[in-house]
Amino acid sequence: MKIQKKGICGICPYNCHVLITLDNEKIIDVLPDKDSAHGHLCPRGKATPHIVYSDRRVKQPMIRTGEKGTFSFREATWEEAIDLIGEKFNKIISQYGSKALASYMGGGSLEDSLNDFYMDYFGHIGSPNDMSSGSICYVASRVLAPLTTTGLYGRAFTPDIDNSDLVFAWGTNPKTDSGIGQFAKVLNAKKRGAKIITVDPRKNETAEISDIWVPIKPGTDGALVLAMLKLLIKSNRYDKEFVQEYTYGFEDLIVYLDSLTLEELSKSCGIEIELIEEITDTFCSTQKASVTFYTGLEYQPSAVQNTRALYCLWALGGKLDVEGGLHIDRYPAEQAREYEFDIETIPVGAKEYPIFSALSGRGQFVEFPKAVLEDDPYPVRGLLTLGGSPIISYPNKGMWEAVYEKLDFFVVIERFMNEESKWADVILPATTYYENTSYCYYPDSIRLREKIIEPVGGAKNDIFILQLIADKLDFGHLFPRNDEELLEMAFKDDKDTLKGIRENPYGIKRKEPDNRYRKFETGHLRKDGKKGFPTPTGKFEINSTILEKYGYIGLPVYRDPYKLEDKEGKYEFSLTTGARSVYRYNSFGPNIAELTVREKEVNVEISKLDADRFNIEEGEKLRLETPFGYMILPTKISSIKERVLHIPNGGGNFFQEEGWNNSNPNEICGYDFRDNISGYIACKAIPCNISKIKE
Repeated sequence: MKIQKKGICGICPYNCHVLITLDNEKIIDVLPDKDSAHGHLCPRGKATPHIVYSDRRVKQPMIRTGEKGTFSFREATWEEAIDLIGEKFNKIISQYGSKALASYMGGGSLEDSLNDFYMDYFGHIGSPNDMSSGSICYVASRVLAPLTTTGLYGRAFTPDIDNSDLVFAWGTNPKTDSGIGQFAKVLNAKKRGAKIITVDPRKNETAEISDIWVPIKPGTDGALVLAMLKLLIKSNRYDKEFVQEYTYGFEDLIVYLDSLTLEELSKSCGIEIELIEEITDTFCSTQKASVTFYTGLEYQPSAVQNTRALYCLWALGGKLDVEGGLHIDRYPAEQAREYEFDIETIPVGAKEYPIFSALSGRGQFVEFPKAVLEDDPYPVRGLLTLGGSPIISYPNKGMWEAVYEKLDFFVVIERFMNEESKWADVILPATTYYENTSYCYYPDSIRLREKIIEPVGGAKNDIFILQLIADKLDFGHLFPRNDEELLEMAFKDDKDTLKGIRENPYGIKRKEPDNRYRKFETGHLRKDGKKGFPTPTGKFEINSTILEKYGYIGLPVYRDPYKLEDKEGKYEFSLTTGARSVYRYNSFGPNIAELTVREKEVNVEISKLDADRFNIEEGEKLRLETPFGYMILPTKISSIKERVLHIPNGGGNFFQEEGWNNSNPNEICGYDFRDNISGYIACKAIPCNISKIKE
């Protein structure tokens, strides 16, 4: 019997509202819910039946029977698998202490209730090593940059696109990157006459509808922002009252900018001075200028400082917390907590990236291999991964294989087999979100996620799996065991909200629209009610006192990636990687045949000008060589900046479709080529050469 249910898409964390058709309690179709403002459906959501009922789903616990590095497992009961995990993890604790256990939660597990319960896991027994995909995404631009500049987390800032006269899309593509609604907002802004400017080396979907496309050289966003700041200040078009009353370090910034010439910055970022002047003039033409930005600024050697420079540009330009600008809608705030760690239990990576751990409260997973292979800062011997694949997400696959080989015990919680599965001792099957009861946060509301179908096979909600393992380590009481407990524990201090989302199908408002602006002038940003920002100086810190405290330069300085890794100028091209796609979510997607119809293989994008210059035809194979390695890929002639190449990420998983399973661009990125503050791998700013493959 067919029925339809309204619900929330269960494929990725964007939480789109959908209409689900079921036949005999099985999902057979999904459509966007047109009655909801959050109604949306991407190709991943449309492929729901193929994903949920895929033959490749992990459906029962599996225990290794053969050598690591091989897919040799047998099915097991949940009791047997959990008992084994408890035995092995407790043995590691007895031999090395609790800090020898680490966990890693990847982008495949960014579900709201899971995030709420996972903030500490092994931390409950004294390990400082609960880590996440924040080691390669989000923290640089949404935690470190805003906290060291404004004292606020990035989630406090919302581009007020609905009221903007000018919208910048900088290092992000709202069509593929922002989940529900933002691209629609950009389109609506354009329809009512707002100008759109896209800063990106690729002419993506947002650039296609933009008034100005700024084809920047990958990894050089900091140079462009500093050039705009230089023009803004030199022309005396900055917000003088804001500078005088609410900033710290403005004079230091002027000295730094005076040490840079516009010609040098233009050459570095690959944008002509005339275009820099044009977009700066456009920027200065209206107070109502908003900006959406993300990972394009993160994966480069100036990840944190690039984003800090962008905040400075918006603040000094008078577009911070104004109507149509970059609005602050979460406040008030106390000065950010700086986590302190005992020298004996310092998190992995905190020694190398102290401010990352101090402000995020977590270890930096990029240094995890050193803890396993070199016992630095101490031995780590047990690992639990959940919804993530470090071997795909980071460079140097061979090193990761050595790491996994040396672990005493390795547990993987997944929905589909990934590359880690070949090295795991136990694999535990997790549900898709269609099989869960939970709740979903939206910018203005919260909604109950109702279970649409029962778990497939023996799969369980990630949270309930964590609870079973925690039981064996004597902290299981801190996690829910079933759907009802999950909701009761999550809302134990807010029964009215729980009642509200149960009674209202589309949820309830979290807050009313905020029409307060320039709250730094009224004392609303700070919990103590004083004017200014919740920073150590009480000011907008152009020169960050927190960065200086941890030994970094406080100003938003720029590091040219090509001068760092191509000192002799031997590489002609710039390689960027990892532009997002509606057909993929990180490394998920290429393992589903129905999602590879439009993206059948990993290829390298090259401009028409470069293809003609090298006499390259569509599909012809090229050898790409960087300072860190080489790979051979077919070409795709694309709308991309001249002398720039792009490779999609997410490939390299043995269990993916052919054309994806052997191609991971991270293998020609450098493991030690990083942002010096966050530790982020600079995989969007790689010097590269190409050559045709001789038949």
